Amino acid sequence: MLSLPCDQVAAIRTGAWLHDVGKFAIPEEILQKSARLNSEELAVIRMHPSLGRRILEHSGNFEASLPIVELHHENHDGSGYPHRLRGDRIPLGARIVRVADSYDAMTSSRPYRSGMRAEQAIRVLREGAGIQFDPLVVEAFLAVCPVEPVVFS
Repeated sequence: MLSLPCDQVAAIRTGAWLHDVGKFAIPEEILQKSARLNSEELAVIRMHPSLGRRILEHSGNFEASLPIVELHHENHDGSGYPHRLRGDRIPLGARIVRVADSYDAMTSSRPYRSGMRAEQAIRVLREGAGIQFDPLVVEAFLAVCPVEPVVFS
């Protein structure tokens, strides 16, 4: 559906694997907190995309994946972070990882909540298309997404 060249797919794959590397620089007590984060803690967490980019800039040949790591929390309507980019100003790789990462986050259990069923997460993606998510990416994702999440052991 998106018909991307192999080099772009490779950059997206690498960016997806490394998108949260900046969390290594976030204090463990914030990452493992079982209650809702306060505004100061949320501000610290929101630094992880920029921190991840800085880590990878000095760690090897990740140039093509840097925008994905830095911009995977930008929202389609411009309400995301760190730069409040909107629509096509967000690189396609970051928009793809945004959808896939959101689906994974919604369907995965956390210390403070149980994961959603696939159908519920799909509904959230559809409702967020055009707001949080790129509608084209949501449709492409849903075209290949299994109804039930695949669990890897």
